[in-house]
Amino acid sequence: MDNYAEFIDRIDAASAKLGTRRTSLTTTLGILVSLFEQNNTGFQLWNQRRIHADKLLANHTGKPEAYRTLSELSDVALKMEPMFRKRTQRLGERVAVVRERSEEIDRSLNELKRSKLKLETSRGLAQERENLRKAVADLAGTPEVPVVAGTDRGLRDDLDDAREAILLAEALLEVKGH
Repeated sequence: MDNYAEFIDRIDAASAKLGTRRTSLTTTLGILVSLFEQNNTGFQLWNQRRIHADKLLANHTGKPEAYRTLSELSDVALKMEPMFRKRTQRLGERVAVVRERSEEIDRSLNELKRSKLKLETSRGLAQERENLRKAVADLAGTPEVPVVAGTDRGLRDDLDDAREAILLAEALLEVKGH
């Protein structure tokens, strides 16, 4: 009885579910990375503006109105820079979490592929053993089909060797857990 099909179907179902999740996470990761890059750029630009405004303020020798405008720009940059830094940090943390989940799903999908391959290989071996057993039984004769008189003695020895090899292979598979 072939009970491999049920297990292979379960592996396929689990793979399909994880594949759907991975697709969703890939989309989410793309969005998060884009937001991270935008906020990181914003953080760097506000940082540069603040530094530039502070330098202009330190070297200012012009009109008080220009100084006030530069001071306001510096104040805005001082408020915006930490806001973008916090957003960038939060988005970076979320990107790391989503990547970790995605890698976990990838590892599980790879394990499922390996398990399916092992099951399919074991299934093929079991079918081949059964086919070989039937062929040996047909050649050796069974109670339903008597052996024809004058059987080749060397053939009998070869068939006995084949049976022994089959038994040893099956024993090895049982020991190996296949």
